Amino acid sequence: MKKLLLLSLFTIALNISSIQAENIVDAIKSEDNLSTLASLINKAGLADTLKNLPEVTILAPVNSAFDKIDPKTLASLTIPDIQNILKNHVIIGKALAQDVTKMSTVKPLGGKAIMITVRNGTVFFDETAKVTQADILTSNGVIHLIDTVILP
Repeated sequence: MKKLLLLSLFTIALNISSIQAENIVDAIKSEDNLSTLASLINKAGLADTLKNLPEVTILAPVNSAFDKIDPKTLASLTIPDIQNILKNHVIIGKALAQDVTKMSTVKPLGGKAIMITVRNGTVFFDETAKVTQADILTSNGVIHLIDTVILP
């Protein structure tokens, strides 16, 4: 019984450490509802940069957020356009949900400050991008899923 308990604890510890060891890009790639974002990160050549940042927060638009954009517009984006859009979703530093709710704005790599609003316990970035899931922890940061792409 004691060996079984130790084995179970070891398995749980191994699973937790492997989850936390996953970097932010690999975590995005492993989420089915972030496949469009993962593809755009690769296309823009930002994967290595994001993997190597020591602490970063990603406001990650889910696939349905990109579906709100006209497919022709999305297909016509140049690499610099994609980079600018993605940089608008990257914040240097680890901002957990408990931290974000105390802030009024956040400044992404894209430059322009994004307003944070809390309505009925729900966090919105730029008034329209609702956080649908917060605090997905990775080895080098945190991901918050949002339902709308925040355009520059």
